[in-house]
Amino acid sequence: MGNRLQKVLEAANIKLGCVASDVMGTSGRAMLKAIVGGEANSEVMAELTIGRLRNKQEQLKQALEGRVRSHHRFILAELLCHIDGIDETTERFNQETCCILSPV
Repeated sequence: MGNRLQKVLEAANIKLGCVASDVMGTSGRAMLKAIVGGEANSEVMAELTIGRLRNKQEQLKQALEGRVRSHHRFILAELLCHIDGIDETTERFNQETCCILSPV
């Protein structure tokens, strides 16, 4: 899924993966949600970062300059929903496995 997400970003000329080591991390997800929500201002999106990524504001501004169209937003939104669904399923499996393996 991550590779498909990267391809959509690159198709929109967004180079987020060149600056952020984890596009699906907290900061990356915040920026992706902003893109899906229609945000086009790279400065506004770069401000959504936390942690060490905040030290890369100028690089992020450049990386987030792109041409995101409605079809890019649609695909990104669908991919993020799919990834969230997989994460939720994984968590349910982890909970169930934990209960099965732990003695009562």
